[in-house]
Order: sequence, then C-alpha cells, then structure tokens
Amino acid sequence: MLELSHADDILGQVILTFDGRVLEKFSERSAEAERMIVGLLHLEVTEPDRKGRREVWFTCRPKRRGGGFRLTVADEEWAGVEPFVRDVGAAL
Repeated sequence: MLELSHADDILGQVILTFDGRVLEKFSERSAEAERMIVGLLHLEVTEPDRKGRREVWFTCRPKRRGGGFRLTVADEEWAGVEPFVRDVGAAL
C-alpha cells in the first residue's frame, strides 16, 4: 500500500493512501474520508503557476470534471509528492 503525507497550502495536513484499486484522502480540514475507485479515476497535473505551485487533480471524469479532489503542491515539495502521483497514474 502506498501512503503520502502532505502539508497542502489549502487543505492543511493531508494523508493519501492507495492500494492499487482505491485512492483515499484524509485531511484535517474535513472529518470525512474521500474515496475513489481506480475504474473511475482520472488524474491531471498542472504545470507550476507563477508562484511555483502545481495542482494535482483526482476526478471521476476527464478535464477536472466529476467528483473528486485536488492537492496543491509547492515546487519545493513536488519531489516528495511526484512518486506517489506517478504510481497512482501507472495504475490507471
């Protein structure tokens, strides 16, 4: 099982887990877990904005549509987040 702990600028502390079939997000902003099954999962990573932040979108439909969530990743944190994102993307 993969796990990522990330300090998101918007969501606060976030923990993502991925077992190859289900992606789960837990955050301090919400007491609820969010789950997405790989069969409905679409992944999009934006280029860094003018402040150097990327957005990683996990949605149920392409082009950021459908339910889901996003992470905001500062440029200096990308090296720690990218392997998790890459592994989830490889399972799609």
